[in-house]
Amino acid sequence: MLGVWIVTSIAFPIWQFVFRQGRPGQIIGKKKLKIKLVRDNTGLPVGAGMAFVHLLLAGLFGSFLFGIYTLLDYLWPLWDPEKSD
Repeated sequence: MLGVWIVTSIAFPIWQFVFRQGRPGQIIGKKKLKIKLVRDNTGLPVGAGMAFVHLLLAGLFGSFLFGIYTLLDYLWPLWDPEKSD
């Protein structure tokens, strides 16, 4: 049972964000909102390979930037001159 959960938790996001977003251009949420991920020069979906690159870059840089912001927000009282003691 645990194996099925692990395979599903890995396979579903890959199917959702790489194949559904790459070929038809829409994941489930984007389909509800009538939004598509398309190339700007052709208007066609980007394809599975480019959707994977999009996921990789957005995930890495988005998580990194959010993580830096969160870390700074957490540590800010250490050097804030107006901190309350």
